[in-house]
Amino acid sequence: MKYSVALAAGAVAAVLLGIAVLPRPIHDTQLVREVRDVFLAAPRLPPLVPRQWDPSELSTATTPQRFFTRDPERARLPLHWTRTHLADRGGGGVLPTMQQGASEFVLARGQETDYERSRTVRRVNATFRQFWGPSTNSSVLSYHTGPLSAWPSDLRAEVGQIDRDFSVHDAPADIRRDRWPASSANVWAGHAGVLATTHFDTSHNFVVQVFGTKRWLLWPPSELPALRLHPSSHPSRRQTRMQLLRRGVNGSRLADGYSRCPAHHEVMGPGDVLYVPPFWAHAVFTEEVGLSLSILSPSWLEAAWARASWYELPFNQLQDSATDRMLAAGVFISTLLPKCQALKGTTPRAFLHRDVHWARHAPISANEDVACSTHYASAELAQCREVLGGDRQRDFIHLIEETSSKVAAVLDREEGSHSFDAAVGRELLAGYVDQLANWAVGEEQMGAFLCCISESLPRSLSINQCPSMCHGTIQALFSWYVLCD
Repeated sequence: MKYSVALAAGAVAAVLLGIAVLPRPIHDTQLVREVRDVFLAAPRLPPLVPRQWDPSELSTATTPQRFFTRDPERARLPLHWTRTHLADRGGGGVLPTMQQGASEFVLARGQETDYERSRTVRRVNATFRQFWGPSTNSSVLSYHTGPLSAWPSDLRAEVGQIDRDFSVHDAPADIRRDRWPASSANVWAGHAGVLATTHFDTSHNFVVQVFGTKRWLLWPPSELPALRLHPSSHPSRRQTRMQLLRRGVNGSRLADGYSRCPAHHEVMGPGDVLYVPPFWAHAVFTEEVGLSLSILSPSWLEAAWARASWYELPFNQLQDSATDRMLAAGVFISTLLPKCQALKGTTPRAFLHRDVHWARHAPISANEDVACSTHYASAELAQCREVLGGDRQRDFIHLIEETSSKVAAVLDREEGSHSFDAAVGRELLAGYVDQLANWAVGEEQMGAFLCCISESLPRSLSINQCPSMCHGTIQALFSWYVLCD
């Protein structure tokens, strides 16, 4: 079996658990006020200035854009949709629904019950009539997200060609247009009080607010490490590990970590259109029951980075040896990072410590300046003592030198006005390192493994100093007993 690392991506999958009669959604004005106040308490970037709809330059836009729509554009939007209309037209059609008592929804691609933050989410099948029908007070919030293509055909017909109207063609030059994936329209619907936790997408994202009101917080890619994302191997990948809402005896407040992350704060009403560029994190609060349509178009960034998975790593003979996998992954990571221009201005050690270990694996309460080895027992780190060194390290360096150079070159690619922003490049590298670590030691030991690598690299090693300096450090890298004593 040949091993390669691919960019983890994918949409949330609906898990069907049978038709259920839903508790009615809450109209808890106190909850809505609390969450709205939390959004208002977040540190702010300047507000977006609405402009007239013009998609021509959006394939290269690097910041969010807000648009107002004029009558010709509005006529093509399903702004006649209401709760009553959807309940009547959808009737008994199935609407996969997520429910929980809390406001903040964390999804795990159908594995919600396996993880603490998403454990309260329950997936059921509602009917359109149940989801959109008249509500009474209840302790349960309901939330639906899924492809518009799964909705009844008569409702889809009312939307028209919205996926084409708001699509962006952003294919690399060497990919034929007819082979580029089409844009897709997705539905995001929720009752008042539903909060989609902070997450990011790798595609271009146009959001059309159809009815109801939603509040948005939007963070630039440079804030992704501070938002403390899940590892790329986790079912909740691209979502934050850090709760936005912090519950206390006096209600909800903004979690401490967010107080250092300024964001755009936007309120979207019927007919408003928001463009969210790839890798911009966002949290979305449904202030009054509503629905928005999200049109996702694949981006040059995700297509260009996918080339990294074309280069097979020479690890196929190591699948049965845990120590060899640790050695190979560690040497590859240490050889790759100094070659990456995305780390210009920092060091591989600092990148592994903050952007990978602290951001994705250390306890949320951990201070980023504290040595990561303080988070692990000596017994965890002691596993590293068995890893072999010496001449075998030289053999691995010889095998991976060419591949690591090719992977690093992917992030240096430029094409016309396209290139990898440094913050996006670091995020992609962090995901790549995560997947290597997961292959080497498994999910439970990834944190300790990455900690050992980061603390074994010299503080002064910067980009383009490998392999001449790297080889000298790899001997120390796998003498991990120094860290374990």
